[in-house]
Amino acid sequence: MGWSCSAEADKVMRHITQECLKQTGQQNVYKEGGHIYMWEIDAVEHDDGSIRGHSYRFNANGSVTKAGAFKISGDGKKITGFGKLALSQGPVTPKIKKEQFKLQKYQYNGWHNISTAESGEIVYVDLANKHPDSMKKLLWGYRKSGEVASGDYIKFFTKVGSPVTFEFEQTGKSAMEEQGVRGRAIQRAIKSGRI
Repeated sequence: MGWSCSAEADKVMRHITQECLKQTGQQNVYKEGGHIYMWEIDAVEHDDGSIRGHSYRFNANGSVTKAGAFKISGDGKKITGFGKLALSQGPVTPKIKKEQFKLQKYQYNGWHNISTAESGEIVYVDLANKHPDSMKKLLWGYRKSGEVASGDYIKFFTKVGSPVTFEFEQTGKSAMEEQGVRGRAIQRAIKSGRI
């Protein structure tokens, strides 16, 4: 099973890896105070998005001794356990792309029993997302639970209120990752109760 961390912590870890490569030619080995150290990440996911692990010192006789622990905070601003290597990072100011989406609330009016929706159910539609139905007859969005609601005829829904705009940090590196980040941001917005 895999693990993940925040984009900010990942940016710092990538920098530290590059510094190690410059120093020693190895991505997790560095020199500090006349000694050579190796670090290993604990492959555990932390709620705060941090990266944690341990460092080991190579001894003159070829043995390895545990030297301590390290941590990169979830916001990437606090780095402990890497000595001067971490200082080469300088102040961390990650560049995160801010994006917005508008959610429109629709309520199922229950006039037809073709749909799997129940009478009174609310569906939230991302207005900026391209509609996958070229005829624009079907409704695509999210239910209150966060699961995707798709394929219901739009004529069986009534628009409720005005759209609400939300802002989120886009950390995806590919189109598929960006879509996933957007979807999770929408699900969090729905569950937040602001709409």
